[in-house]
Formats: sequence, C-alpha cells, structure tokens
Amino acid sequence: MGVYVDKEYRVKRKSSENGRKSAFAHKVKNGGKNYSRNVQERINRKGASKEVVVKISGGAITRQGIRNSIDYMSRESELPVMSESGRVWTGDEILEAKEHMIDRANDPQHVMNDKGKENKKITQNIVFSPPVSAKVKPEDLLESVRKTMQKKYPNHRFVLGYHCDKKEHPHVHVVFRIRDNDGKRA
Repeated sequence: MGVYVDKEYRVKRKSSENGRKSAFAHKVKNGGKNYSRNVQERINRKGASKEVVVKISGGAITRQGIRNSIDYMSRESELPVMSESGRVWTGDEILEAKEHMIDRANDPQHVMNDKGKENKKITQNIVFSPPVSAKVKPEDLLESVRKTMQKKYPNHRFVLGYHCDKKEHPHVHVVFRIRDNDGKRA
C-alpha cells in the first residue's frame, strides 16, 4: 500500500509543478480577474512596445507560386507593390513586378524535379508587423522595411506591399528571392 501512496504522491506533485508553469497560473498569481486590466494599466503607464514583429510565412517553389504570392500581396493588382530599388507598380504594371521576380532560365515550373525530388524554395515570404501603438505611417513603414531588407540582403531582389485590411494589424508583406543576383543562396 505504501508504494501506491508514494506513486500517487509523485503524480500529484508532478501535476502541481506543471500547473505552476502554466499561463493560467501566472494570471492567477498576478491579478486574477483583473489581469487584463492590470496589463492595460501597465501599458498605459510605461507605453507599449514599439518593436516590429517579423514573421516568415512561407515561400514559393515554382514560378506560379511567385505569381500567386505577388497576387496575394497586391490583392489581385488592387494595391501597389514596390521593388528593392523603390520602383512602384500599380494595376496592370504588377505583371512587370512578377517578371522582375522570376528568373525564366533557372526557376522551375513544377514542384518536383527530374529526379522525383521536391525543388528548393525560390522565394521566401516575410511579414513585418509594427504594433498599432507605434503609429507608423504606411510610407514610413514601407521605406523602413525596404531599407532594412536592402541593408541585410544588398544583392537580392524583392517586392513588398502594405496591407491595412485590419485596423489593429497594419503590416508589410515581402516576397524575397533567396538566390542573389550572383546565384548564391541566402
């Protein structure tokens, strides 16, 4: 009987340790029902973070994948897109942006190569999201992201577009070509 009690005690102790590590336990210890209000008060007192969240959200393996990414970014040619050099394409000109990102000589048309293996990614999709509290103007955000990408990847092609479809979540999408102009992968 003693072994069973000991085993029962160990299980109970382990579950309470896990319980102490949960987000719920943190909320209970730091305010209970008033947790959200306390967090909001702290943000109002100290100011919200102005850090930009950068998320790698996918990529393209084929030419059509690149076209689809740019179509999504431009909302089917309704929103303008900008190149790494600052050139802006709008409306029907977005076809030029797609051609700018595609290397017809080297980019595959199919997901699988001749050997039956999946091709490597050609582009990477990146999203830059500043908090609303930062109150960044769309032009400033686009220019900042463009300069950041140019500084980090000076010899790469990319296009970017601003989305403000959700008032509380303005963000910039970037379709970034992984191979640089010399053929080296980032």
